[in-house]
Amino acid sequence: MTRQGAAFLTLLALSLAAAYFLQIAIVAKGRFAFGVEDIVACESGLLFALVGGLISRRYGFAVVVGVTYAAFWALAIYHLNTSTGGGWVLEILSVNAVNIAASVLAGIAGACLGVFLRNRKRAGPRVA
Repeated sequence: MTRQGAAFLTLLALSLAAAYFLQIAIVAKGRFAFGVEDIVACESGLLFALVGGLISRRYGFAVVVGVTYAAFWALAIYHLNTSTGGGWVLEILSVNAVNIAASVLAGIAGACLGVFLRNRKRAGPRVA
C-alpha cells in the first residue's frame, strides 16, 4: 500500500510542479483547439504516469491515474465555468471532449507502460 501511495504522491507532485513552474497544465477552453500546448500537456501527463507506474508495479494504478486526470479536468471546467459566468457546462464538456479523452487516455497508457516496463525488468530473462 505504501508503494501505491508513493506512486500517487509522485504523480501529483510532478503534475503540480510542472503546472506551477513550467506552466504545463490541463486548460479547458471555450472553443475547440488542440494545439501544441495540449500535446505537451498530454505528453508530460504520460511521462508522469509512467514514473508513477514504475513505482506502483500494479496495473490498478492506471485507474487511479484516470480518475486523477478526470478530476483535474473537472477542476479546469469548473474554473472556466465560474470565470465566464456559468450556465453552460455541457457546452464546455463537448468542446473539450477530445482534449479530455486524449489527456486521460495518455495518462492511463503511461501508467500501464510504466508497470509493464517495471514488471518486465523484474522478471529477468526467459529460457526456452
